Amino acid sequence: MNGLFKRTENLKMSIDRFLDKISDSGILFTKAIEEYCSGDFGKFLERNEIISLNERQVDEIRLAIEKEMYINTLIPDSRGDVLAILENTDDVMDEMKNTLIHFDMERPAIPIDYSKDFAELSKSSIDTSEALILAIRAFFSEIYSVDNYIHKVHLYESETDHFSDNLVRKIFASELTLAGKQHL
Repeated sequence: MNGLFKRTENLKMSIDRFLDKISDSGILFTKAIEEYCSGDFGKFLERNEIISLNERQVDEIRLAIEKEMYINTLIPDSRGDVLAILENTDDVMDEMKNTLIHFDMERPAIPIDYSKDFAELSKSSIDTSEALILAIRAFFSEIYSVDNYIHKVHLYESETDHFSDNLVRKIFASELTLAGKQHL
């Protein structure tokens, strides 16, 4: 029995490391967008590199968790749910990395008038992912509070959609060229 408890604790610690990496990356993501908008490309590239490294580590941790669950037949009744949670949360990490890669490759010229909007949009997106991470942590430790966190995920997601829609309207109402509008 002691071995099973230890394996389950190891699994929980791995899931915590997985979620910590994604949470840390969210903070770095917001900073990277702010630095990009302010023209600090050096800092932006540094954070971009760290997030890419974190994304690879998140993938490795996720695969190790999956392997551990199958090898040790841990939480068999919930295994499908846990794997879906991990894969979908990994997608959040992938989106952060891919967004920064696109900024790096495409180098959109963000007028100063939109810098604050992009920063607010990125912060709101990360607030959503942070609420998601809290919901996932609750799933493994205090299941009764999951609904509260899911409610917050929906609220933050709505706020993010609102920021995004307003930014798109603002950009398309501007005097920028059509190509410039579409690029932004």
